[in-house]
Amino acid sequence: MKDQYIGDINDYRKYTLLRALARESGLRVGVCWMMTPNDSRTDGNKRLYLRQPNRWRHHDPDLFDELAALLSINSSPSISQVEALPSLQGMTYLNATVSDNLLERQAYMSAAKAALTGSELIFFDPDNGLNVGSIKKGNRNSSKYIYRDELVDFYKTGKSLLVYQHYPRIHRSTFEQSVSAELVAFCPDANVHIFATGNVAFFLIVHTFHDSLNQVAIRVGQQHTDDIFVHR
Repeated sequence: MKDQYIGDINDYRKYTLLRALARESGLRVGVCWMMTPNDSRTDGNKRLYLRQPNRWRHHDPDLFDELAALLSINSSPSISQVEALPSLQGMTYLNATVSDNLLERQAYMSAAKAALTGSELIFFDPDNGLNVGSIKKGNRNSSKYIYRDELVDFYKTGKSLLVYQHYPRIHRSTFEQSVSAELVAFCPDANVHIFATGNVAFFLIVHTFHDSLNQVAIRVGQQHTDDIFVHR
C-alpha cells in the first residue's frame, strides 16, 4: 500500500469489503497495510468514481462521503487520516513501512503479530499481492508482496485472512483456481473465497475457528453488485 493510492476506486472497494465483513461477522478486524514509499507512477490515481455518486455511493454511503470529503480538502492524504475516518473505527491498524531487507522484514512481521494479536480477521494490503517466484524474500521489491509462509504463520495462530491481489497477465479463472488450491494446501481445512474486481482480487481465507464467515462471505457478495466486486 502507498499513500498515493488512498481514495482510489480499489481503496473504496477494499474498505467497503472490510466494513461489510466486519459488520456481518462480528469478528475483530486487523489491518496490516504493508506500507511502501510513494513513487512516480500514476496508475493508482483512479478517483473519478467520486464524481459519479449515482453509480458508486450506494455501496457504502458513509464511506463514500467520508472519502470524498477527505480528498476535497487534501489531494494527498496519509494512511493515518484514513484510519481516523468515522466509518473505519473499531479496527486495529499497523501502518509501519515494510522493508526489502530480510531482517527488517522479519522484525516487521513480528511486530504485526504483536499488534494484531487480538484480531480474528487480518487484512494484508501489499502493493502487488502474493509473492512471485522470481523475487525471493529479502530481494529488491520483495516489500511489494506478502509471502505464503507469512500467511501460514498467521493462519496457524487461528486467524482468518484477507489478501489484496493484483491480477497477473494470465487467464483470470486459471489464476484464481491455482491460487485458491494453493492457499488451501498451505492452510489446511481452510475455505477460500474470492471477491473479484476489474483489476484486483481479494482472497479470503476462512479459518475453521470462524466457520460462520463462509456464509458471511456469500451474503456480502449477494449484497453488492458486480461493478464493485463479485464473490466466487
